[in-house]
Amino acid sequence: MAFWSTQRVRAEQQQLGNLIDPFDPEKVQQGAYELALSREVITTQSGKGPRSDGLGQTLEIPPGQFALLYTQETVTIPSNIIAFISIKTTFKSDGLVNISGFHVDPGFSGRLKFSVYNAGNLPIFLEYERETFLIWFSDLDAPTIEPYDKNHRHQNQNRITTQDRQRMSEPSHSPAALDERLHKVERNFGLLLVACGAVITTVFLPILRDWLAKPHGMTAPVTQPAAANPTATQSAASPSLTQPEHARPMMTTPTASARSSVTASPTVSPTLTASPKALATTSPVNRPSP
Repeated sequence: MAFWSTQRVRAEQQQLGNLIDPFDPEKVQQGAYELALSREVITTQSGKGPRSDGLGQTLEIPPGQFALLYTQETVTIPSNIIAFISIKTTFKSDGLVNISGFHVDPGFSGRLKFSVYNAGNLPIFLEYERETFLIWFSDLDAPTIEPYDKNHRHQNQNRITTQDRQRMSEPSHSPAALDERLHKVERNFGLLLVACGAVITTVFLPILRDWLAKPHGMTAPVTQPAAANPTATQSAASPSLTQPEHARPMMTTPTASARSSVTASPTVSPTLTASPKALATTSPVNRPSP
C-alpha cells in the first residue's frame, strides 16, 4: 500500500473523472488535496446567541462547542482505494479537533462531513469556500469485496439533515462552558452580597442602633437624698425600729383629759413623763390613807 503523489492524484482524476468534484489541479499540494468548507454547517447552541447555520462570511465555533461541517466538494472513492482525511494545521493549532474519524471507506460517494470540537479558549472562525481540510489517497492490494453500502444513510450525503439538527440541538456541557457558567454564578453571588449589604445598612442597621440605645433588663431603685425624705432618715437613725417588739420601751400615750390639762396649763410638769410608781412615792397628796 502506497500513498499517491501529486501527479498520481491529477492523473487518477483525469482517468476517473469524479474522484473529486469540482476539481482544481492547483489545490493538490504535497500529495494531498485541499477541500473547502461549504455553507452546509451547524453548531451547538453556545448560550450567547443563535447558533451558526451557514450565514455571513465566516463560521464561528465558540469554545467548548461542537460543529458539523460539510465539504464543498464531493468525493467518490473506488473500491481499490482508501482515503485519509484531516483538518489543516492552521486550524488544529487553534484547538479545532476532528472527532468524526480519519478515513473514507472504499465505495463511498458524497460530501465529507466532519464533526469537530473547539478545545481552545477562544472562538474559532472558518471562512466559507476556503481550503480547510486535507485528503490523501492510498491503494489497496486488491479491490475490496465489501465496499461501502450503497443503501447506507451517509451514502450520497450533501447537506445538513434533520438528524444532524437534532444531534446539535443541545448545548455542549464542556469544561469551557462549565467554567463560563461558574464565573456567571460567582458574579451573580457577588451582586447578591452587595444587595444584601445595602439592605442591612439602610434598613436593619438603624433598627439595631435604636434597640441598643434603649435600656434593657432590671434597673436599681432610685434612692432619694436625705433632705428630701426626713422620715426615712429619722427611721434609719432610730435603733428602736430594728429591735424586737418585746424589747422596745413602752410609750405612754396621754389620755384626753391629760392632753386637755397640758394644753390649759402654761407650764408642763416634767413629772407627767414619769412612771406611775414614781408619782406614788413622791407625791403625798396621792398617797392613800391607812
